Amino acid sequence: MSALSTKEARFGLAQLLSQPEGFSKSYWEHRGKHFISLDAHPFELEHVLKKGRRESEIYLVYCPGVTDGSVKGMLLALHEVVQLAQQDESDQPFRLRIIRAQKCADWNNPDKFVHTIFFEVVSPLGTYIAGGCTDCSGGGGWGRHQLESTFNVVAAVCGIPVEEVIISQNRSEGFIDALNDVYNAHTEAKRMADA
Repeated sequence: MSALSTKEARFGLAQLLSQPEGFSKSYWEHRGKHFISLDAHPFELEHVLKKGRRESEIYLVYCPGVTDGSVKGMLLALHEVVQLAQQDESDQPFRLRIIRAQKCADWNNPDKFVHTIFFEVVSPLGTYIAGGCTDCSGGGGWGRHQLESTFNVVAAVCGIPVEEVIISQNRSEGFIDALNDVYNAHTEAKRMADA
């Protein structure tokens, strides 16, 4: 992780401390509605917090392709995880990971890739994965900026690294399609239950 600029530190801290707009319910109320339980890690990555402990439950935060809800949900989960970490005296009470899934070659530079970016927190409460971000301009780029700044501030304050993983293009497409299928099935089941 590179050194934080004052501007980035202030922005990340503001994101973490703010109550995400439209997310006035508590973490626990939100967890049941917008955090979708997954059977396995969608990118086949390990998600053990500490050696000798079992893997935590995995949750997809909101819709993998919707930036705003994914960012707000991750900020809510991260806020709860950081609150819980105050009671943990270990060196690493939680883990932060940025997963960059290669999507396609960059139009302007064919040697580089455009990425769909997922942010992950591994904690005793669970493993939370939020998508909806890219390294392009627009909404996905703004979401990446919000979560990347917040992750960097939390990492600096808590003295833990931000892990980074790149998933190759030939693997990432299937993983992302599977996540979208899980979200769509969950949404359809909710719609049928409400009907």
